[in-house]
Amino acid sequence: MKDDWLWDGSGTPSPEDKRIADALSGLAFQGEPPDVTKTAPQRSWIGPALGVALLLAAAALFALRWMPSAEIEAPVEVTPIASNTAWGIEATTGEPSCNKEPVEADQVLQGGDWLTTDEDDAARVTVADLGFMEVSAESAVRLVSSTAEEHRLELARGSVEVAVNAPPRVLVIETPGGDVVDLGCAYTLEVESSGHGRIEVTDGKVAVEHPLHNVLVPEGAWTRTRGPAGPAVPAFIDAHPDLATLAMRAADESKDSEALDELLALARPRDTLTLVHLIERVGVPEREALFARTVELVGPVSVQGEDVVALEGEALAGLLVDASHAW
Repeated sequence: MKDDWLWDGSGTPSPEDKRIADALSGLAFQGEPPDVTKTAPQRSWIGPALGVALLLAAAALFALRWMPSAEIEAPVEVTPIASNTAWGIEATTGEPSCNKEPVEADQVLQGGDWLTTDEDDAARVTVADLGFMEVSAESAVRLVSSTAEEHRLELARGSVEVAVNAPPRVLVIETPGGDVVDLGCAYTLEVESSGHGRIEVTDGKVAVEHPLHNVLVPEGAWTRTRGPAGPAVPAFIDAHPDLATLAMRAADESKDSEALDELLALARPRDTLTLVHLIERVGVPEREALFARTVELVGPVSVQGEDVVALEGEALAGLLVDASHAW
């Protein structure tokens, strides 16, 4: 792979490799090495690659506002996953069904198959060779396609808990409120009968991509999905209980100025996750206030306020990366 140096330091870096590494050096992992003895899938792409994944998600985040998704390409090539694409199914409770037939021993989920559970059922699915997905009661999940480049599912209703170790964008789950794009992580995804849902990330990060809005949800954060309206702005679980509601009120058609003022007053440095995502959903005066408060909370940023207020994609993505230092 030509980009091995970006991932593990091996080989000879190209000038482009050095440019990317220099730009992302501030996002390099600084903590203790992960405990590889744990049974849950662990992320192996730490260090500079973690910064690359964050930049990729941030760059894609606002781009759909101005261009078709087909024009968004990953700036860094990733190694295709291993060829083992088998999806084993294990009934953990009750009698889950595959295409309306009881799941049998050694059952394998094939492209187009529906896995469904009733109120007393639950199942575990082996996600190719990447990890596992726990399917809760009263759920319906379909394997749309599975290749060496991408695995794609559809969650029509119910709840799944996903834990995988994979390069960014290899696993995608379609929902009525947007595509949930795995960036190497663990998360819980719920879809109600109304088409609305909820995502909570417990490790790593996911992107939720929708024609109206894209959002980045990092570890310890959550967001709602709202069917045709797409995802709401994300917030950290430990934020003030009113934060997400205030953000929603500030973004709705009434443009509640009192809600925005209260939101800005409650925000902590890590709540800039919510503030930056809200910028594209409000008017010019509100964008100016959100940008000013973000700078106040995180310090100097690498982008110009006028570019952010003008909703320039690169500026919005850059502001999100700058704010991520406070998360």
